[in-house]
Amino acid sequence: HEIDGRDKPATLVHNDINVSNFFWGRNNAPLLNDFNIAVLMMKNKRTNKSCPFPGHFPNPQWKSPEEQAGPDGTSIGQLNEKVDIYALGNLLFRFATGMGPWRDVASDKEAKLTDEQKKHIAHLKVDEGKMPKVPEKISKLKDPYINVLLKAMEWCYQPNMEERPTARQVAEFLEKSREEVDENLFEFGRLHK
Repeated sequence: HEIDGRDKPATLVHNDINVSNFFWGRNNAPLLNDFNIAVLMMKNKRTNKSCPFPGHFPNPQWKSPEEQAGPDGTSIGQLNEKVDIYALGNLLFRFATGMGPWRDVASDKEAKLTDEQKKHIAHLKVDEGKMPKVPEKISKLKDPYINVLLKAMEWCYQPNMEERPTARQVAEFLEKSREEVDENLFEFGRLHK
């Protein structure tokens, strides 16, 4: 989101951030691919702010609430880069739980969601401001790294897109939290270097 430099408005929205669109580069750096539905942001010359755009991501369980706010469960066309932040929440959910979001809604955890289940998920997100339910066995873990992922995930899942952090804020939170956890574990002799 900061292609043009730190603290500048986003110029690109990937619009399809999910686990299958990452691969590992040198030094195990995650690299994002599949930019076929990415949006280059237009900028309002008078306000210097990014212009909203219409959504078109087809999988409702991965969509942000604003991408489903229309009467038929589609976008109302007022999207910005924060849809990618919500999608980052989906990634963090997957990393923390080992499964995709909203699988608790499906009767068969391996099957595709039915249209009725997709409508129910949209209702939970748009009308009730809910986020996917983290399985109890994960939420009760004492693992400090998982807890950091869950906190970042909750931040990304803010129902109001204006309350979501920037990508930079999430990255800084994760890095700072990892350093603090590493330091605490090292002090208690649980981390061996």
